[in-house]
Amino acid sequence: MLFKRSLQVLLAFIWLTCPAFAEQVDQFPIDKGVGASSNPSPADHIGTGYLGRKLFEALTGEENDTGFSLEGLWILDTNQLLSGGNPCTDKGTINNLLQLELLFEPGKVSDWKGALFAVEFLQLNGAQTNGNAYLVQGFEGLIQTSPLSRSCLYQYWYRQKFLDGKIITKIGKLTPNSYFNGVNRLFPVNDDRVSPTASGVIYGTIFTQGSLSSFMPSYYNSAFGASIFYFPVESFYISLGGYDGNKARGVQTGIVGPQFNGYYFLMSESGYSWSDAELPGRIAVGVWRQTGKLTLVSGDEEISQRGVNGIYLYGSQRLWWKDKENANSGVETYLQLGINNTKTFPIDKFLGWGITAYGLVPGRIRDSFGFGLSLAGLNKNSQPRSTEWMFQTYYQCYLFNSFYLEPVISYIPNPGSGDNPKQTWAATMRALAHF
Repeated sequence: MLFKRSLQVLLAFIWLTCPAFAEQVDQFPIDKGVGASSNPSPADHIGTGYLGRKLFEALTGEENDTGFSLEGLWILDTNQLLSGGNPCTDKGTINNLLQLELLFEPGKVSDWKGALFAVEFLQLNGAQTNGNAYLVQGFEGLIQTSPLSRSCLYQYWYRQKFLDGKIITKIGKLTPNSYFNGVNRLFPVNDDRVSPTASGVIYGTIFTQGSLSSFMPSYYNSAFGASIFYFPVESFYISLGGYDGNKARGVQTGIVGPQFNGYYFLMSESGYSWSDAELPGRIAVGVWRQTGKLTLVSGDEEISQRGVNGIYLYGSQRLWWKDKENANSGVETYLQLGINNTKTFPIDKFLGWGITAYGLVPGRIRDSFGFGLSLAGLNKNSQPRSTEWMFQTYYQCYLFNSFYLEPVISYIPNPGSGDNPKQTWAATMRALAHF
């Protein structure tokens, strides 16, 4: 009851105080009515660079023209299971994430064009938010496998564009879903325009859909590897990538160095976009392979498999513009599909879908709200149920600059883990800031 009363007070506070900030002049691309990712973004730029610019100006008294920039992302949320879950807990958790990224663009100070270097630090202080709910696919994307509290040099990579962006390469310790499987981005990676965020849902499968989640390096388990994207024409691309695949055998690749021991994650993706159309959109299909021997102990039986293959498809589409001249307000939808042949991991099929509205509330052009569903087909060798449905709805409220407050309601009618888990309702209040 205390959480419910606190939630009501917070919501009332948002609606009473936010109009004071609604008419601020746009300062950052992320604030142009296109929504914000409510999960740790795998994009090359995680923030606005605002704090870095202010620090440089305070220290030197001049504008920053060095080619270096400092960006950041901060997410804090409180979660409460309203029904279902582990009865031995109070079912309330708090999670806190901070990411800082130092970037260097040599083209701003030299003739070396198209290059970008990045080093990123991650600090997470988390709790068993999803484990308490007996979920296979978590409703809260900050928390995955242990350790739930970690400090690490998360990513360091070098990106290079060739031939006016027709070829884009990226190498280092990174998260490949910054380019691959990017359903949250309406425009392809060679398009520098500000892209509407397909959804502000807080579950992690919006970035690494379920059939890939046990294999593909992603938050917070980055991995060493390289990728290449080729755009023979502006609207079509083909790509290849190869990465350390030890995540599939339980290694926390985000906090260890590279391992070359026969476990690799390989993928290829091809996509087409109609980003200049009146109603822009894009679609892509990818194939992947996880190498190495994988095992599962199920009762007295040990199941083993050498290599896993999979295929996925995703797309996003603008459905309607409300006011294209003033802000990117309107409605967008997305779809995710995936299947693999795993015998040892929880999810072998996946469907994701959602719809998002931007700037439809009068006087609140930077607000967005939406609905998403995530359906995991579960491997009978490892899970007692055949499917796990998850439904989520949210309202993302813009406060000021690039700060958002987002209440979220999640419903899981059939949690996939545990002996006989009950249907689960969860409430989340998330604060999100890009800086």
